[in-house]
Order: sequence, then structure tokens, then C-alpha cells
Amino acid sequence: MKKLTAFILTTALILGLSACNNNNVSQEDYDKLQRELDEMRNAQSQNESIFGDIPTSSTTTPEITTTSPPDYTTTATNEVVFDTVYISDENQLRATVANAGNNPIMAVLTQDIEIISDFIIPGGVEIIFTSNENDKEFNLIATRNMTVITVSENAIMTINGVGVTGIDGGVGVNNSGTFIFESGTIRNRTTAGVQNSGTFFMDGGTISNNRSASGVVNSGNFTMNGGVIIENTTEFDSRFQVGGYGGGVRNSGVFTMNGGEIRENAALDTAIMGARGSGGGIYSDGTFAMNGGEISDNNAYSGGGGVTNFGTFIMSGGLIKNNTAGGSGGGVYTDGSFNMNGGTISSNTAKAGGGIFNFPSGLVATFIMRGGSISDNISQTIGGGVVNRSSFTMSNGTITRNIAESGGGVNHETSRDSFTLDGGWIFDNMAINGADINIVSGSFNNNVFDVNVGAIGSPPPKTMNTFTFSYDVSTNRTGIFIFEYYVDGVIQSHLTQTQDVGIEKEMRWIVEGTGVHKYSLYITSVETEKRAMFYEHEVNFTTDPPTSTQINFNDRIFTEISG
Repeated sequence: MKKLTAFILTTALILGLSACNNNNVSQEDYDKLQRELDEMRNAQSQNESIFGDIPTSSTTTPEITTTSPPDYTTTATNEVVFDTVYISDENQLRATVANAGNNPIMAVLTQDIEIISDFIIPGGVEIIFTSNENDKEFNLIATRNMTVITVSENAIMTINGVGVTGIDGGVGVNNSGTFIFESGTIRNRTTAGVQNSGTFFMDGGTISNNRSASGVVNSGNFTMNGGVIIENTTEFDSRFQVGGYGGGVRNSGVFTMNGGEIRENAALDTAIMGARGSGGGIYSDGTFAMNGGEISDNNAYSGGGGVTNFGTFIMSGGLIKNNTAGGSGGGVYTDGSFNMNGGTISSNTAKAGGGIFNFPSGLVATFIMRGGSISDNISQTIGGGVVNRSSFTMSNGTITRNIAESGGGVNHETSRDSFTLDGGWIFDNMAINGADINIVSGSFNNNVFDVNVGAIGSPPPKTMNTFTFSYDVSTNRTGIFIFEYYVDGVIQSHLTQTQDVGIEKEMRWIVEGTGVHKYSLYITSVETEKRAMFYEHEVNFTTDPPTSTQINFNDRIFTEISG
């Protein structure tokens, strides 16, 4: 606008001088106009263009990387300025995208918008969709069978507080395209909520009620840091031999789960004597890394109530609980490589392998347990905790309180199987045959002779002292806050929680260890993104009594980060 105003003023001055030459005006007025025009010409000669600052050869354009979400926070050294456009209909929406060029766009919806034909974000465009009312989510609605929004190669789209809904598909992301989902809802009737072959970051929001296909179908790079994938259903279609795999997520690319929830999804097969319907929460024949978050209350018709793995699955944290499989693997069905380094697989149910079913369709399926817990799972037949029909090596962790008819903890069978116990504890499981371990056939290499290294039938010895932090968060303040826990300055990402302080009244952190360690809790306001340390405490497990420490709620900190 400033550039246009300057151009108009200059034009007016030139026309004014011309008029002075053709009309009877005083010499004083003519000289005044001439001086103003000379001043503007002089400014232009000093590289102070009326059209704005002229870039020199030293000017650099900030680069936007697609390996992590772009940071839209304005800084003094690397500003990203968005052109804000208010949109009330489809024509405005399409014109905004078509004319975006290289300028990042903040598209603010003022009402629900119906889309009647394919809507594509072209390459090179960076756009954020949001609503102009904080308490209301406006929607982009497809009125016929089509994907609501397609993100092209080298385009970046962010959704923050906007709904995407349609009949056939939600969001499609092409190769080298990037989609960042911060908040809002994606839901439709027949196909996947998000179909990604580029880069997809889910930091919040909800993907729900997508039918016949998964909540997310990923063949690219998908990172889930927050949000909920809930109540999606995939169903096997015998006519086209498709569907039925991965109610929440169907992954053939790289999927990293750091947080969020995948729950109450289903993989079904309605055919008589059907064997499909696998991976109620997740079906992966790519690479799946679980560092945090929760996979819960999902259902699979055949195998893998929580997760079905035919690729590489690395579990370092998080929780897989309360999932159900009509066949094998209530928590996890694995026919690939499964490395469990941490986390918990608990309270899952299946016909066989309540916690984990390890089975090779080819030569070998490898399950290595280096940590974590498999507990409180139930099998109607064999392997309350684990059924192993291939290669299973356990070096640490616990398998406890699982129930089955045979092999309450582990059921190990068939002549080609290999079960090696190098450490960890298998105890307090229940079964008619082999409460903790039932060896049907195959090789069992029990390398555990020291009770301090590992044991069958006995719980781990109490070698570490415990210490409990108990803190009251009762307050009149409301709002959503992120609680982050640190031990000796290292974040414990699997403990990160997002809580409403108006609802959660008391929280506990039970720690155990030896020696001296420093424990810290940081709190971040979701609304303002301000962050502060709630408390920091050093514990000497050798000398401090193993009792709880009550830490009072510091309302001042919440006031500071909320303002």
C-alpha cells in the first residue's frame, strides 16, 4: 500500500507541473511542486525507491526446510511475513492460492466454504489455513467425490483451527509436499483422512470417522507429536481385494510416533471366514518408531489389535494397551523385525498371544526385548504375554501378570524356534500349563543363572531406592499446559503430558535409582507458548529417605506464562 501511495503521489506531481505550464498559476505554486518532485527523485537516486527497498546482491532469502516444521515465529534475524487474506467463498480461496507466488499466505476463513472441484495447493506456495473466531472451527467441505485439498510437490500447507470434511478424501500430500497439522478436524466418509507420500507433521488436531480406509495412509514421512487419530475404520472389500489393514494408520513409509493418541480404531473383514482385518491401530510394512504416545482401545478382526508389523518396528517408549484381536496378537502381531527397548504393552486381549504374537510368514521373524514391560495381557489359549514361533531374545525388561491356558508369560513352540533368555524377569504369570514359560518344542537357551541379572518365576530384586514427587495443581486457573520431565538435564519424552490444570488436581512422579540425580519439571502454556521451570530437585538415593516430597502449586509461574 505504501508503494502504491508513493507512485500515485509522484504521478500527481508530474501532472501538476504539466498543468502549471498550461494554466495560469502563480510562480510560487509552480516552484513548490518542482521542489517536491526533485526531493522524490533525489530519494530514488539514493536507492530509496518509491516502490520499497531495492534488494542488493547481499540480500539472502530465508530457506525453508521440510525435515522439520517451519518456525513461524518472527525474529530479528529471519523474519517470515505472511500476507493475511480473509476468505468467505470458493472463488476467493482459489484466487488467493493462484496469486500467492512466493509470498507466504495466512488464509483466514470467515465461514464454512464448499469446494465443488479439485483444490490443489501448487508447488512453491506456503499457506496457513485458520479461522477468524477462536471458539469456532470453520470447514473446507467437498461437495462431491474428491480429495478436499491436495498439496503439490514443494508446497507447504498448515492447518490451524480449520476442519476438512468430504465424501471421498481429506488431505492428499504429494512427493516433496509438506503438511503440518496443528489443530482442527479431518473427517470424511469413504477413504483416508490423510493420504501422504510427502512429509506430514501431526502436532495436534483430530483425524476421525474416516470409513473404508485408514485415518492416515502413509508412504512418505509421517511424524506424530500430538493430536488424536480416533474412530477410523478400514474394512476389507472382497470385490476389489482392498482394505482391511490399519484402522488408524496404514504405513508403508517411515512413521515416527513421539506423542498423541491412536485409539478406538478398527480393521474389519465382513467376509465369511475372513482372515483380513489386521492392525486395528496401525498396520506397518515400512518403518515404525514409537518413542511416546498411546495406542489404545483398537480392534482387529484377525491379528494385531494395536499394531501389525511386517517391516521394522522399534519401540523405545509409549504405551500399547486395551487393544483386542479376534485372532493373534492383542497388542502386537509381528512378522518382521521388532525391537522393544522400552515402553509398556499392557492389558491387551487376543485368542492367541495377548501381548505379542511373533510369527514368520517367511524364514524368520525377529523379536528382541531389551527393556520395557509386557504385563496384564490375556490370551484365550496360548501365550498371555508372548507367543514365539520364530526368534525371541530377551536381555532386559519384565514379563509379568499375564494370563493364558498355556504359557502365561511366554509360549515357545515349533522345532525351528529360538528363545534366548539373557536377562530380564518373567514372573507372576498364570496358566494351567507353564505359568511363566511353556516350552512346547524348539531351542530354549536359558543363560540366566544370577538372580541379579534375570530370573524366571521371581520378581526383580529391589536394588534401587524410590523417591516420589507429589505436586498439587489445584487452582482457579484454567488452560492447557504441557508438562515436561527431565533427569540430569535430559528430557524424558515418554513422560511428556498435556493437561488442563482446571481438571487435573494432583500428579505424581515416582523415580528410582542410585547415586545422586537432579529432577526437573518444565511447564509450557499451549496458548502463549511461554515456558518456565516449575521445580528442580536433587535426590541422593543413598542418604535421602525414600519418602514423597510434596511440592505446592506455584500459581505465579502459571500467571507468568499465561500472560
